[in-house]
Amino acid sequence: MDPVAPDGLLTAAIAAAAIILLGAAYAGLYALAKMRGDRRLHGLALASYAGLAGAVAVLGWTLHLSGPWEVLIVLMLAGYLLAPRAIWQLCARTHEVSRR
Repeated sequence: MDPVAPDGLLTAAIAAAAIILLGAAYAGLYALAKMRGDRRLHGLALASYAGLAGAVAVLGWTLHLSGPWEVLIVLMLAGYLLAPRAIWQLCARTHEVSRR
């Protein structure tokens, strides 16, 4: 693994912060889109996810992540994509059962 240049640490920190913020934005916008049935919010959620994927790519490139780290990056992106959907389904089914 190649060492990270000192100026790359700031880029990595900003990319890491963007991952957290854009992941939260994606989950929040996805939930709002489902609650309101608004396709524009769903589009914004997907745009947030695209930004998240870009921030992950910047982080991986800046920190010279390769090999097994690339597998972890792909798994993380899949988790960020699927977790809000799974949580929505869990909540929807839970509330459906409790209304019976």
